[in-house]
Amino acid sequence: MAGRRPPPVASIGHSGCGEARRCYADGLAGQHADAEREIVTAIDLFRSVGDVCSVVTSLDQLIREQQTMGRYEAAEVSVREARDVSATHGLRGWHATMTTRLASLIRLGDPNGAAELHHAALDVGRELALPDVEATALDGLGLVWRRCGDLDEARRCHEASRLVSSRFRTARGVARSAIQLGYVAEETGDALAAVRYHDEALAIARDRSDERGVASAIEGLASAAAGDDAELAAMLLWHAAHLRGSGATPLWDDDRLDVERTERAVRAQLGDRYDAALEAGRAHQLDELLERVGASSHAH
Repeated sequence: MAGRRPPPVASIGHSGCGEARRCYADGLAGQHADAEREIVTAIDLFRSVGDVCSVVTSLDQLIREQQTMGRYEAAEVSVREARDVSATHGLRGWHATMTTRLASLIRLGDPNGAAELHHAALDVGRELALPDVEATALDGLGLVWRRCGDLDEARRCHEASRLVSSRFRTARGVARSAIQLGYVAEETGDALAAVRYHDEALAIARDRSDERGVASAIEGLASAAAGDDAELAAMLLWHAAHLRGSGATPLWDDDRLDVERTERAVRAQLGDRYDAALEAGRAHQLDELLERVGASSHAH
């Protein structure tokens, strides 16, 4: 056997894995165009040898890269392909995962369609005991309800999602639900609860060295602070933008709504002073600003 060349299928599969690894590394480094090119090559290689599971997992990575670059129409095409492949080959768990992903992409333009997809994924997640699918679908439904103005139903969905993630010790899921519960609390006028939820998400993200999660929690805290201290909110937004400026943690489409709402509220209060207040964040340590958020929320 020594010295024998591997069979063509194994060789092609090995090449596909190499491209996928390079994609992952380039994505972490913020080289998203290179990462996209590499994962597309991997998909073509896996498809040529009929490796369905690798095709779907690689499409999942492609979708992330496309969303990161703001190419949401391309991401939707990739999601639909991954969903179709999963359905054709009986990969029900992956089909449910891609169903939640598709729902998140159409949620802004078609909330009713997104809700139907989230419900479908939720049913499969519960049937197959897939906690991440179940929790993601519940958070997706909560977002739909909040965007439609039903904060009570939104809270119930996010609390249910948080419970699932807590039960299965999925820290990322707990943080995701906490951020959404923070926004719900803020919109119901409970600033103290909003800060508490965003603080929880921040602690989890820092513990996991998750820059995207840290940025999201800071944006939530900025939103919670905006009503009482617009300058503090602006400085927090600077820190979040600085984190996202790395290229590895950009805002995705659905997340952008809450951040833009916060920016509008802060601009409305500060007027011409907004840019100076934003830039002032550079001169302050993040932890100093976070202490001020906590002090302000407890004062009220």
